[in-house]
Amino acid sequence: MGEANPDLILTMTAGHKEQVEERFAPSRGKLFTLSEFARYPGEIADPFEDSLEVYRECARQMLARLNAAVDRLRCDHRSG
Repeated sequence: MGEANPDLILTMTAGHKEQVEERFAPSRGKLFTLSEFARYPGEIADPFEDSLEVYRECARQMLARLNAAVDRLRCDHRSG
């Protein structure tokens, strides 16, 4: 199987982004955290082993950013 050549790579955290950059140098310019790409400040906190309400808040934050990311992709697609 050949190597993938994605147009866009989204990670949840800056740490994940750094790991991808280290392993796959060609990803630069195509690699963003979800918050960066959606133009939201900060990161979404990992809710691991936290309360149900923290998980729900994480889901709300992810949904808002995903919707913004989809809107950006649609806008970029129309203008490009």
